[in-house]
Amino acid sequence: MKKGCFITIITFITILVMAGIYIYKTNKDFFKSFGKEKIISLATDEINEKVKKLDYSPYKDSLITVLKQEASLVKGKDFEKAMNQFGYIADKIKDVIHDGVLDSTEFTQIKLLVKEHERSTKNRN
Repeated sequence: MKKGCFITIITFITILVMAGIYIYKTNKDFFKSFGKEKIISLATDEINEKVKKLDYSPYKDSLITVLKQEASLVKGKDFEKAMNQFGYIADKIKDVIHDGVLDSTEFTQIKLLVKEHERSTKNRN
């Protein structure tokens, strides 16, 4: 490799890295919100597929509705709270539907869990 090509490549890569760092630092919220929406939609789709594979239950459609409502509520929160809250609820739903059957007590547990996380925080102004 010629000396001029090597110096050009190193300079170009350095400029790209610095531009990437600058864009990330100035638009950090954009990347977090974009990532949060993608993660929530992927998790929701995965859980919906698992719920659809469950045996017939009258609570099956209600569980999908509760999951969609929770996903829409979480989108308005900051990144860390949203990921913690939605991740916890998604893990609990996966645990409940692991056996392949959804009954009324399990659905009630999920509804209570969602209500517990819906409580608003105090305004401390």
